[in-house]
Amino acid sequence: EDWDEYRADVQAHASLVPGLTDLMEKGPGKEDKGMLNKGLHSFLIINTKGAAKNIVMGVPSGDGHAAWQALLDEYQGSSMLRIGKLQTEFFSMVRGESESMSEYVLRLEKTAAELKMLDMDVSPQMENVLLKGVGPEYSNARENIIMHGQSGYKETKSKLLLVAGNKEEEAKNSDQGGSGLEMAFQAGPLGRGGQARGWGPQGRQEGGRGAP
Repeated sequence: EDWDEYRADVQAHASLVPGLTDLMEKGPGKEDKGMLNKGLHSFLIINTKGAAKNIVMGVPSGDGHAAWQALLDEYQGSSMLRIGKLQTEFFSMVRGESESMSEYVLRLEKTAAELKMLDMDVSPQMENVLLKGVGPEYSNARENIIMHGQSGYKETKSKLLLVAGNKEEEAKNSDQGGSGLEMAFQAGPLGRGGQARGWGPQGRQEGGRGAP
């Protein structure tokens, strides 16, 4: 199971028991007679498996604080590596050439959500990262937003998605117009039944009605 998800679940359960969060972080206090610490150890044994269970079972019996710290020592390091990787990905994010604006926005928001799960809040930087990575196709929109004053991630996102929608509509209309002209050009000299129209030696239109 993912360590960050497991850690969040354990901490959520601990918050429901008075004194348990402090026990996990600081160790048993003077007022603790061992029952809470033993209860934590039992809880961790029940809610771990494989290598993690072996770590919990490897500490002195009944020492929940020591078992929790042993899990942190084993798995927290990999969590920090993941945070570093996600931070690099987030702050260097750029919209791909074939990536739509909505896809780019979703990728940005997904990475930010993953960082938040790791206790890393990047929401204050989301607007700047979004604008920085839109690409040259949206440089005018970016400059206009910056020139008129940035008003927060949600509004900036809405403006960029609106511009993107307009661009897609213009491209669609342009393609449709081009197809119509192309068809007209290809069918230009054809009359009814696909016969070529032209003047024959008798002054009549071949493939059509003659002159009166």
